[in-house]
Amino acid sequence: MTHEALSKLTPEGYEALNKKMHNAFKLVEPAGHWKNPVLATVTLAELATAGTTVEEVCEAVVFFTGTACATTSKGGAVTFSAPGYYAGPCN
Repeated sequence: MTHEALSKLTPEGYEALNKKMHNAFKLVEPAGHWKNPVLATVTLAELATAGTTVEEVCEAVVFFTGTACATTSKGGAVTFSAPGYYAGPCN
């Protein structure tokens, strides 16, 4: 989501977006600290149970870390990776 799009959200809209992003990010949040590099494998069943998608998890990674999200799929699982907040432009 662009800065311009974020700036146009109502407080209620931002709250809904933040809740959606937290729900997705918690699936891949690094152990120890959320600012660490992201490397997590999530099954498609876990995504479905959380009510989120691969695209939404990547959007959440970018939302929280400011770094690009990469994915690889194998079988019924997706591995998400990103440099993390500490390595990104927001730090």
